[in-house]
Amino acid sequence: MDPFAFAAVVTGCAALYWCRARPVAALAVSTAAFVFFLWRDHELGLFLAPMAALYATAVHGAPRAWPLAAVVAGVGASLLWVHRRVAEVAEPGAALLAWVAFPTVILVFLAGSYAVGELVRCHRELAAGPVPECR
Repeated sequence: MDPFAFAAVVTGCAALYWCRARPVAALAVSTAAFVFFLWRDHELGLFLAPMAALYATAVHGAPRAWPLAAVVAGVGASLLWVHRRVAEVAEPGAALLAWVAFPTVILVFLAGSYAVGELVRCHRELAAGPVPECR
């Protein structure tokens, strides 16, 4: 592994330390590290950091534009990664499978972790009791 990719792994994982205090910043840094890692043409090994950060942003109720941007960036980087890998595949069926499988898995992992975080946040809000009405 080259040193820049290793630095991306360390940075993306270290950003998770700030998930509670600054979830949007942790999401931005971990997603940027993931995109950079894929841009360096490494495997899909760093997608767990953005997943955890997406979950944290949802649980803490951050504005939805940031997680949407992170999911779009992650899926876009994954599509670029798939394009680089599929260019060498001669079998059209295998290429189609790669185009469908990899982006779908990344989309489900990223959007799914955000959806689970939203469910946890909603459950916590409902468990806290009724919200007093504003007058």
